[in-house]
Amino acid sequence: MAAGSAETAAQKARLAEDAWNTRDPARVALGYTVDSVWRNRAEFIHGRETIEAFLTRKWNRELDSHGTSGTNSP
Repeated sequence: MAAGSAETAAQKARLAEDAWNTRDPARVALGYTVDSVWRNRAEFIHGRETIEAFLTRKWNRELDSHGTSGTNSP
């Protein structure tokens, strides 16, 4: 299979989507280069370790805001 084929691109997209769906920041971060740069609104996130830390904070905040019972109560 050619390196740039549509099938390869689709496979890579599925693997990335599967990683995101795990909500495992370490696994997601491995899909990016060590020198990746992300932008989240006014924040710039540099590097794989910082991406992992950002996703950890983001997903922990989302879990906290939704609570374990599925309500928004503290």
